[in-house]
Amino acid sequence: MPCYSELYQQFDEVKQHLPRLSLPQLHGVVLWSIAIITGGICSLSAAEIALQGFEQQSLNTLRQRLREFYKDSKHKKGNKRCELKVFDHFPDLLRWVVNSSDDKNIAIALDASNFRDRFVLLCISVVIRGCAIPVAWRILPANKPGAWKPHWCSLLESLKDVIEPDRFVIVMADRGLYGKWLFKTITQLGWHPFLRVNENGTFEPTKGTPSASFRNFLPKKGEIYRYYGRAFRGVNSLQCTLLVFFDDKHKPFYILTDVTSDVQADPIWYAMRFWIERQFKTLKTAGMQLQRTRLKEADRLERMLLPATIALIHQISAGLEYEQNNKLDCNIAKKQRIRPSGTVGRRHSLARMGAGILRTLLFQNKLLPPIKFINEKWPDYRTYFNSV
Repeated sequence: MPCYSELYQQFDEVKQHLPRLSLPQLHGVVLWSIAIITGGICSLSAAEIALQGFEQQSLNTLRQRLREFYKDSKHKKGNKRCELKVFDHFPDLLRWVVNSSDDKNIAIALDASNFRDRFVLLCISVVIRGCAIPVAWRILPANKPGAWKPHWCSLLESLKDVIEPDRFVIVMADRGLYGKWLFKTITQLGWHPFLRVNENGTFEPTKGTPSASFRNFLPKKGEIYRYYGRAFRGVNSLQCTLLVFFDDKHKPFYILTDVTSDVQADPIWYAMRFWIERQFKTLKTAGMQLQRTRLKEADRLERMLLPATIALIHQISAGLEYEQNNKLDCNIAKKQRIRPSGTVGRRHSLARMGAGILRTLLFQNKLLPPIKFINEKWPDYRTYFNSV
């Protein structure tokens, strides 16, 4: 192991939360995560240069160790070499993120993103204060026929029984991912679907009102409607709750959930789904530049997302701590833009702010701060409509 205390600390922390990693895999994850934090991008050349201050090895030796991390076993030198199976570590990754916060409410988002015209990322993320952290993913070749349903089902199934039953979990997805199978899969996990649907569907309330188009249930501005009944018809029919809201700046939002009147679901919660878009931006153009990867195999890029996620966890945590200690919520925005949660918008993302803090600590040979996520109150429609 290197002689620097920062790497020892990172080594022990990752080993504690991802215990299934072998020793070489653990070392590779730590090296790559520190390189991404220090260098700012997920690049082999940038990583070997960034690690020169931590690893007292030649560039060629260090480069080969970094390459060995994402290769499959048949392309590694030596006998009895194994490859990193990222799928096995998704439950531990979700447990790490969830247990780093004491909040009983957890919001999860599902979405897909392209890496140019080469790969498609299917991602499940925990959304936290304007950003999101991947906890399960699958990368597929782009522009090739094939169903995504089996991949989404396997990713969701891998996270089964990780979150305690006493926590309230919603799972959000946009219109392009909706399906009755997705609604059922989420409920079987003990979680609550929060799925947006197109307006061309039909809904039949339980109070005897005849079936009608979703457009017939549009509320006035500043109001939200909740209906309990059956959505769609035929084999696609689904017993659920329909949540509807809209304002002058957006089209109507129609959301299907299984949350009943016992817990008043707020459709403005769906605004948190857009935070996963900032995660994609951080992983790509505004941060780690994964869209520029030269890797040609999807499974190698899947492995690279693990240290990228660990780096993102540290960055968001450090950004949250800095924001909390300096009380930046009230004065950081260029304009006083009020978010749906009622707080003022940020000038910089938590990931970017945290990355700068962590680089300063590493350059000063100081230990990284412990991981802790300080959540804020979920948005509500009263605060939202008072701010638009």
